[in-house]
Amino acid sequence: MKRWKFTSIIILAVLLTACGKSESANQMQTGATASGQEAVTGGVQTVPESTPAVTLTNGVYRGRNLVIEGRKYLYIEYEMRENDSIRLRSLVPEGEELIIPSEIDGHRVVEVGAKSWEDSPGQDSGYAVWTLWTKSAERKLTQVVLGEYVEKINDYAFEGTKLDKVVLSETCKEIGDRAFNDSNVKEINLEHVEKVGDFAFSYCKLEKIHFDSPVIQIGMRAFWGNENMELIELPASMKKGSFLGSGCFSVTGISEIQWPAFPKNYGERNIGDGIFEDCKNLEKVALPENQKHIYLGKYMFRGCKEMTLVIPEGTGRLTYRSTECADNYTENVTTLLFKDAKTKITGEPYVEVSYDEETFSVPRGTKFICVNRIIAPADSKAAKFAKEAFRVEKFTKKSVETIRHPNCEHIPTGTVGPVILETYKE
Repeated sequence: MKRWKFTSIIILAVLLTACGKSESANQMQTGATASGQEAVTGGVQTVPESTPAVTLTNGVYRGRNLVIEGRKYLYIEYEMRENDSIRLRSLVPEGEELIIPSEIDGHRVVEVGAKSWEDSPGQDSGYAVWTLWTKSAERKLTQVVLGEYVEKINDYAFEGTKLDKVVLSETCKEIGDRAFNDSNVKEINLEHVEKVGDFAFSYCKLEKIHFDSPVIQIGMRAFWGNENMELIELPASMKKGSFLGSGCFSVTGISEIQWPAFPKNYGERNIGDGIFEDCKNLEKVALPENQKHIYLGKYMFRGCKEMTLVIPEGTGRLTYRSTECADNYTENVTTLLFKDAKTKITGEPYVEVSYDEETFSVPRGTKFICVNRIIAPADSKAAKFAKEAFRVEKFTKKSVETIRHPNCEHIPTGTVGPVILETYKE
């Protein structure tokens, strides 16, 4: 009898021990304690009703209903980079404010967004691209705040998310193509950013932008369509390696701009066409003084207000390549005013004229520039050029319609005549 009781006690003890191990293992798997308290593992917490915190599939970590740095997120997706830092592909907050964490499981978050469109979570996780960061059907986020280690926002990262405000970390130097395209961003700090991709902020609602870095690369139509934009502040001097893409500030609401100084050999490979095209409020462009060379590319001021462009003292050479100006088309720079008698206009701005009945009828080798008037000191180099140069006096009706087309890439037809020359007097 005693032996049976002793055996029963041993069996009961074994069963209790097994139950305890099973419950402990279950807690490790789910990340939640038996009492319903949140368990912490490497900085990532799971709420009690969640599935296992994070699962790994094909090199991508995914999880739902997580708490990171004290904030709850409905969904997360990220991958480890070669240096054990994190590329955050998707993070859906519980509310309409998205705070990008500085670290996850002790690893720094240094990139936001997938590496490419094909690599985006929408391609393999059932999430459409615009739902990478928000659960709202209206794609609404009040603001996005980047963690302190984020260096780069990848292509398409927040495209179409209808943001109000973006707060970048000082470490963020690069914003990819279409990263905020059609997202309606109203406010962002770009002081420390050095590279902005093509269409990165097109069709947003930015009111002002400010850059501090002396080396800036701004892609094609990066800020195109920000009609509320009233202020663009660029560094006074741009260093070698800087680049302004075609149409990067076109169709914005600015009324004036301070054009920066560029390295003397900068030209069409560094400064794109149509940078201020269709900025219909633009009426003042301040050029830097004492520059050996100022380059102003094709279509730069097409569709702007009629204006006089002042070429300041100390300018060694002006390259002016506009191709749309006539007595019946004045939505451009119509007058060049030279203050320095030594400033030259080189052969580069002269429009390439076709010599047939469908375009302009002018002698071969004629100097040609698309402004109505040049004001320059008597006996100056600019005055000498003006006396020899021709301009478009009047475009045909069809040509004016062609000029207004956004893809105009040819010289329209019309009549030509001499450039009007006036003497500059201080």
